[in-house]
Amino acid sequence: MKTHFIKLLASQLALAATLFAGVANAETLTLYTSQPEADAAKTVDAFKKAQPGIDVNIYRSGTSDILTKMAAEFAAGSPQPDVLLIADAVSMELLKKDDRLLPYPEAKLDGIEADAYDADKTYFGSKLITTGIVYNTAAKVPRSNSCSPRKVCRQ
Repeated sequence: MKTHFIKLLASQLALAATLFAGVANAETLTLYTSQPEADAAKTVDAFKKAQPGIDVNIYRSGTSDILTKMAAEFAAGSPQPDVLLIADAVSMELLKKDDRLLPYPEAKLDGIEADAYDADKTYFGSKLITTGIVYNTAAKVPRSNSCSPRKVCRQ
C-alpha cells in the first residue's frame, strides 16, 4: 500500500508539473490549491525543477474558501489563478459547466487511467480520496426486540 501511495504521489507531482508547464508563459504563475502545505510545497518543487525560471505564488486554503475567492474574482472580471489544484470533482464539473476551464489536450497522461481525468481534458484527478464510516459502539439506538448489533433490523 505504501509503495502504491508513493507511485501515486509521484504521478501527481509529475502531472502537476506538466500542467503548470502548459500554462506557464510568464515569469510568475499563480496556484490556488487546497493541498496540505507540505504537499503543495512538493508540487511546487517538482514544477520548479521542470521550469526553473518561473516563480510560483500560492494561495492555499480549503476548497470552499478557494471557490468563494474565485467567485468574487469572476464577478470583478479578474480571476487570478493560472492553475487550480483542488480535490473536488464536483466543483471542477461546475467550473467546466460555467466555461471556466480550458482543455489541455497535449497533457502527458502516461500511466494515468482514463477515468482519472475529464474526457475533454479540462481537469485531471491527482490522488485517491477515501472516506471512512465509523460509529460509536456506546450509542443508544432504539431497536425492536428481534434486533441485535450484528443483525440488520427493520422497523
